[in-house]
Amino acid sequence: MFNFFRRNKQIKKDDPTRNKLVEKHIEELRKEYPKLPQEAILKSAKYQADWEMDTERLTEEDVLKLIDELKLPKIVKDLFLENEAVPIGLENSYRPPTEYFLMTKKGQDYYQVDTIIPFLCDGGFSKIYAYDTVQRGFLTFDIETPDEINQNTRRFVWDGIFVADILRWWENEIKNEQILEYGKALDLKWTKEILTSIEEELDNSTWENIQQWKEHIYTKYRMITGE
Repeated sequence: MFNFFRRNKQIKKDDPTRNKLVEKHIEELRKEYPKLPQEAILKSAKYQADWEMDTERLTEEDVLKLIDELKLPKIVKDLFLENEAVPIGLENSYRPPTEYFLMTKKGQDYYQVDTIIPFLCDGGFSKIYAYDTVQRGFLTFDIETPDEINQNTRRFVWDGIFVADILRWWENEIKNEQILEYGKALDLKWTKEILTSIEEELDNSTWENIQQWKEHIYTKYRMITGE
């Protein structure tokens, strides 16, 4: 179903096409950054050439295909494409994980992109929102610690990856009416109930209390896949 990567022969370092690309980028970099050391220019030019020739890397088109395959809410594609038709405020919470697409496949492999496909991230490219094509569930993870993702890491239904966001919006004193609009745009089923639980049941004085509350929400609304 999700046959993203096109398996071509590994790029050879003496490939004439690659060499031409390297030369082209060296010229461009010299013009744009005349004071940049030759070693840095060469390194950057080689990377750009390898990136352009890398047919196995995850691309924006691959992720758009995933978004369509999963039939995610329209707002997800709008956020990914950075369209203007986005509810005011949501563009501060989510954006496309552009940094992924600037990596070669070798760099992307550190984040398990053969199976863990990112479709959004927070504004600082710290929290990644992704879909696991093998376990067929959604997850979030810290870009700094992708090694923590394994088979035992929980995968969620769609609503599950936004519970922490609803709490964050509430803690940032965004009005409930606005949070409900966000939930509607994201096609979340339990936004109103979660807000009620935050205001009536959550003691957010400690990290442990918040984690216990999240577990309660995940369990009550059956947000963890396979459970």
